[in-house]
This record gives sequence, C-alpha cells and structure tokens, in this order.
Amino acid sequence: MPVQPRWEEFRRFFNQKGAVPIILILDNREGMIFKQLADELPLSQTTVSDRIKTARDLQLVEPTAKPGDHGNARRYVLTEVGLYLKEILRDMGVEMAYKEYIRHKRMYEEGIEVFTEWGEEHFDGETELMRYLAIDENSELDHPDAPKKTNDRSSWK
Repeated sequence: MPVQPRWEEFRRFFNQKGAVPIILILDNREGMIFKQLADELPLSQTTVSDRIKTARDLQLVEPTAKPGDHGNARRYVLTEVGLYLKEILRDMGVEMAYKEYIRHKRMYEEGIEVFTEWGEEHFDGETELMRYLAIDENSELDHPDAPKKTNDRSSWK
C-alpha cells in the first residue's frame, strides 16, 4: 500500500501554477484526456505533465481508459482524495473565483482585441496617430470616432 502524502506535500503542490485548476477541471467520472486538459489550461504541455505526475504521486488523480479512447490517449480522473479536496475548494469559493478569473481574463483579451481593431480602423499609420498625440496635454482627445470615457463596452465598437 502506498504511503499517504503529508500535508506539506499537498501544500507545495497546490501552490504551484496550474495545480488548483487541474483539480477543479477534472472529475471522477469521465475525466479528461491529457490534450483536452492541456488545452483548457494556460500552461505549457510540459507544465501540465509535471502537475499531473505530482498529482498522481499525491494520489489526487489516476489514469483511466474509456471505450473509444485512442490507444495512446492518457485520460485522468480524480481519486476519492482529489474529489474530497475539490469539494473543499468549492466550499471555500475557490472554484467560483477561478471561473470568475477565467471570465475576466477573456473579457480583458476581448477588450484588447476590440481596441486594436478600433485603432486599425481609425488611424492610417504613424502620422495620424502622432498628430493626435501632439494635442495639448490639458485638452481632450478630439478624434470624432474616439470612444468617449465610459465603462460601457458597446461604445468601443
């Protein structure tokens, strides 16, 4: 029977980048193929592989197979210990905070995309942009298509 990890080992694992999201994303029924898991996380495949290896060593996840999986597919599910700790994370609000973090990250990325598209549409190169940057620093940017100061994202388009 494997030796049970001590809390210090769990603490080290959960403080590593990507460890908590792996536990939050996996379940104990269907699990996920490694590639699906790696695609869900903003981490390199090497980092995901390292986290999975550590999670396996800590008996938080285990490999499994599902009919129809490709022969080389590596599918992982939570163990009972992993599921228990996932429930604690959920009860503490960590899962909801992670989902909000992902939602806000997407909003940020979409905002940057809208901004860059707006700039491409409204400035025909360095000359026009520099003309607007040369405005007296006490005056407002007075480009007719410039978005007005607001938190309403619809005005950005």
